[in-house]
Amino acid sequence: MEDNKHNNSNPFDDIGLDLDPETIKKHQSEQQSRNERLDFLIHKTFAQTQSGIDLMVLWDESLRMAPGLQPGMCDKEAGIIEGKKSFIRNIILTIRRIEQND
Repeated sequence: MEDNKHNNSNPFDDIGLDLDPETIKKHQSEQQSRNERLDFLIHKTFAQTQSGIDLMVLWDESLRMAPGLQPGMCDKEAGIIEGKKSFIRNIILTIRRIEQND
């Protein structure tokens, strides 16, 4: 009897996930609102203020001019370089997306 109970148990039952469709829908809506707010703030900061515009020009230049991955780089160095580029690239893409939707 003990073995049968063990075989029917699901370890995910105890992690506290609420898989109710309405709860999931609510969380998705809240996440979408946070994402829209973040996009708005990114656009306002980096595309609507002179300081933000100046910073984006410098970042864009550094993105284009920075060397990419080099032979002999360790994974940590490569990850840092790609992380910086990804951060700047995501801001640029967010600004473009917001401006195309306006």
